[in-house]
Amino acid sequence: NLRLKEENEQLKLEALSAKQTAENYRSLRSSLGEYAPRLDQVLAQVLVTPERAPFDTVIVDLGKNNSTRPIVRGHIAESGGVVLGEVVEVYPYSAKVRLFSSAGLELPVVVGPSKIPATAIGRGGGNFIASMPRGVTVALGDLVTVPALGERVLATVGAVDNDPEEPLQKVYLKSPVNLFTLNWLWINAR
Repeated sequence: NLRLKEENEQLKLEALSAKQTAENYRSLRSSLGEYAPRLDQVLAQVLVTPERAPFDTVIVDLGKNNSTRPIVRGHIAESGGVVLGEVVEVYPYSAKVRLFSSAGLELPVVVGPSKIPATAIGRGGGNFIASMPRGVTVALGDLVTVPALGERVLATVGAVDNDPEEPLQKVYLKSPVNLFTLNWLWINAR
């Protein structure tokens, strides 16, 4: 009877472990979809999301000692083809990624199919603002890309404040990735 109780407890633990593995797999599949990674990318699990980390950062589970490719400062993090941030600190078993949307962080971008140059200024939580001449046509949903990162997508145009009294229009940008539900991301370990 005692042996059966021990066996029952062991089976419960194995079932719980299998359930957790299945949940991780579902989370991974929903985050990645059918995305095919490049050879220079490594997959990292997000340990701490922006609402629990200070200053619009995330902590991932890859570091100096536990990655198939060395993770170093300056590597770019992305999810679903959208660039999210840059590795700023690397520890033995984790790394800190500062999101491009960090408040006050400036990034040269181009907006829309006409590739209008602008500067995206981080406002936190995946949001940015850019100022552009009032006569420039910008449409909701236009893609915002980063030329320095090979024209990778950073955000989309979410709103435009075109006050006729002002010489510049304010363009509000948002990341297409929900940073607060982010479970996995790719580190471009070039």
